[in-house]
Amino acid sequence: MPSSRLLVVALEGKASLHYANLARSVEESLDLRRMAAHGGSALAVAAFGAAARAAARAGATWDAGPTAPAFAISVGDAVRRGLPTAARATITGRAPLRRGVVEAPFGGAFARALVRHTDVLLVFGAAGPDRWLIEIDEEGAVELRQPTLESDATTGQRARAWTADGGHALLVGPAAEVGLPFANLGSWDAGGSAPSLVGRGGLGATVAQAGVVGIVVGERAERDPQACASASTLARALESSPRLVARALGGTLELGDVRGEAAEVRPREGERRTRHGCKGCPTPCGWQFQVDGAGPNDDAGAGSRVGGRFAALQGLVRDGDGEAALAALGRCNELGMDARTVALLLTAEALDPGLLLDPASSLHQRALALTPEDDREPARPLMPTDLPGRVGIELGARGPEPLRSLSVLGLRASETSDAATRVAWQHDFRMRGLQDDETFNAGVIAHWQECYAAALDHSGFCAFSGSALLADGALGLDALALAVTGCMDGDEWLAMGAEICALHRTLRGRSPEEDVGASGADLPAAAVRGYVEAVGGTVALPVRDRPVPAVRDGGRDRAGRVRVHASGLLAAKLGGYPGARAVVEPGTGRALLELDVEVGPDGASVRSLLERLADALPAAGRWLLQPGGEPLPAVLIAGRGGAGRTVVGGGETVELLLVIPGG
Repeated sequence: MPSSRLLVVALEGKASLHYANLARSVEESLDLRRMAAHGGSALAVAAFGAAARAAARAGATWDAGPTAPAFAISVGDAVRRGLPTAARATITGRAPLRRGVVEAPFGGAFARALVRHTDVLLVFGAAGPDRWLIEIDEEGAVELRQPTLESDATTGQRARAWTADGGHALLVGPAAEVGLPFANLGSWDAGGSAPSLVGRGGLGATVAQAGVVGIVVGERAERDPQACASASTLARALESSPRLVARALGGTLELGDVRGEAAEVRPREGERRTRHGCKGCPTPCGWQFQVDGAGPNDDAGAGSRVGGRFAALQGLVRDGDGEAALAALGRCNELGMDARTVALLLTAEALDPGLLLDPASSLHQRALALTPEDDREPARPLMPTDLPGRVGIELGARGPEPLRSLSVLGLRASETSDAATRVAWQHDFRMRGLQDDETFNAGVIAHWQECYAAALDHSGFCAFSGSALLADGALGLDALALAVTGCMDGDEWLAMGAEICALHRTLRGRSPEEDVGASGADLPAAAVRGYVEAVGGTVALPVRDRPVPAVRDGGRDRAGRVRVHASGLLAAKLGGYPGARAVVEPGTGRALLELDVEVGPDGASVRSLLERLADALPAAGRWLLQPGGEPLPAVLIAGRGGAGRTVVGGGETVELLLVIPGG
């Protein structure tokens, strides 16, 4: 086994035997040895790969036999080095509503506490009805004890009881203990402050089935000196990213307005809204409401309410009622349920997640019968990433969740019809295999994204932060890879991500073509072919950059006024433009800033339009244009994605959208 620190916990008391079997299986395979050597989540996946191969040799299913772990929790090197916004651990295991092995990163202070003791915690479960709490004290000693709280105790009650003496906890809730397949976990800081939630697909149920109700880790105060140089570089880059600043101010909720799903969520009387995020993050992406004088997460409702992220709230909004959605979201968190799956089961008339816990109810029986095919949200990615997002959701080796940050990067397949864009992406992103066919290229983009996301998640660095740094031009791929890993360039980083995805694909047990056939997804054949061909070759050599010409549209007079709409933080930055005014969008009631820009007979490219705005308002320039001159916000023209070279004319409306979905 590699030098990475591995802590094995076997609830039936055979940890040394499990370790010996696991180590032997890994050593027998060159690719597993190479994977395990990366440490972190790669080591965790290698452990599941070893279990699969040992079982196959014995003629058993992959999750049987002496090397099959129940789940693993891993922490990447970026967390150990104390880098800003690197505070994520990853839980790995089989989930009821996902195929293969699932990886799910989560935030909070848990990761930075665990990494002081181990890189990977590998848990082998126990059969039987016993419920176990795994405790790791400040010195790294492990104790198993049976909790005194009943199985119907809320997650907040558990967190406060089990971290009363300090430490940070990863806990399941009542939903996991009654076997709901979409049960999640909460990462709670000491004292029961607002949690970071994890486990789409039912990893909470996986943990509970192993006999574990929680893991509590004591924190040992120490800092790795390697962090200094990379940490300061990343901190400056993070604080210079307009996307991250906008996201920290509530941009994820702004996305609901754009999709016509506006929901009013404002502080109640006596409440204050506070920002909340992972430990060490300079641009936290969540928020919560707190009543003065009340304790945190008071189960009676007098304390804090869970904060809003668009991804969690969107499915629970009924008839624009944001308050009801927020209440339902808080109830999901108390019970340990994934809110997005709950939204598929509940109606507006019965928006009470507690109904799902009643074994006698038809809702409970329907929930127990869910399959991976049932647990699917409507395909609603941000428009510019539509086809690559769909390909990734259906064919991705690690499932749909790692594709969340694709929209942040703004890699629009439609732009690859331009040869200069293809050359630029080969250079900037090391993206190999792009052709003069944007449908084919959607598959290439989807595979590139899953390899990039696998490498980034492995480190423990925030996926949204990393993608925003690339999209804003604050760091290039090489600079980001070096800052996060301390030793790799962009090519090496992507290659590691490809290795992780390849092992996941093996554990998934189906080829991309078989995935398409099983899901019945209506994907263009060219996009599937692009993905399949990209799987065979991820890393490209650098290509010399070339200038990107503007698209000209001669032959018609396009003179007149181009109307520009902006909202949120970007609207505040553009409010000083001459003639700018506040308007309300008909039909949605959305508050917008509206301004007009005169253009000549040839019209104007979006890039030149933004340059004129930046000239008039120099302080807004960094919010409008990337360092290379391309638009920083997403550009929508008549509901379709535009690019810097897109020409607009009088009478057309350009919407500038500076938001990042997810959370």
